[in-house]
Amino acid sequence: MNVEQPSHRSAPLLKGSEEQVVKLRKRLEDVFRNVSLAHDVVAICIELSEGNTGDFNPEMAHVLRRCAADRLYFQLEVLTKVIERLGGTTALSDAEAATVGRAIA
Repeated sequence: MNVEQPSHRSAPLLKGSEEQVVKLRKRLEDVFRNVSLAHDVVAICIELSEGNTGDFNPEMAHVLRRCAADRLYFQLEVLTKVIERLGGTTALSDAEAATVGRAIA
């Protein structure tokens, strides 16, 4: 059985006008803010579960940290790279720039 591979073409999404790219960047920035908020909520839940000594469940904190917070943070990094390529910045762009600046100084 011979399966033909689809030809690789550039994404038509990025062939649009400057206005379309700006709209895409703004939408991705909105997605970034929503994912960032979800990350913050998970991080607070982790802190609260660790701070509550009576009902502390280390497995729950571990799952929240590894399955939610870490993955959300990775997605924030991916979104940041895409947004930066489209000419925008995120809170992580600012944080990375500050970290690099401190390392150089």
